[in-house]
Amino acid sequence: MRSEARNWFSEFENQRTRSLGSMIDRVDVERLASQLDDAFRVPGTNIRFGWDSIIGLVPGVGDAATTLLAIAPVLAAYREGVGRWTLARMIGNVALDATLGAVPILGDAFDLFFKANRRNLRHLKRHREKTGRLGPNGWVSTEQQPGE
Repeated sequence: MRSEARNWFSEFENQRTRSLGSMIDRVDVERLASQLDDAFRVPGTNIRFGWDSIIGLVPGVGDAATTLLAIAPVLAAYREGVGRWTLARMIGNVALDATLGAVPILGDAFDLFFKANRRNLRHLKRHREKTGRLGPNGWVSTEQQPGE
């Protein structure tokens, strides 16, 4: 009976992991970065901001939610085999955004100018260019290429 329970749990865990992996594979990192960092523009200026800045206004919960969203491209980059140094920089961008973004008022101003998701997208694009996995029109997709 114990071995049946272990087998069931192991099978459940494998299915959950595969499900999470396929969800991360479908993340459109370009669109996510755009929505989080620069979906809107302050009229009359070149200042752009996104949902990261808006959701971050909600104390505590807002910054936690946007941090969870910002982790998806980092996980996608990890699954693609991005180098350790690049991955560390991407994690650092998310950590800096989460830490300083959590400071009341100053953190919200910081979110307007520090675009962690855009920075991470640039890292992923550079990796894609080096490996020849850049999609049509320069967009980055985490879907596997034919023949992989």
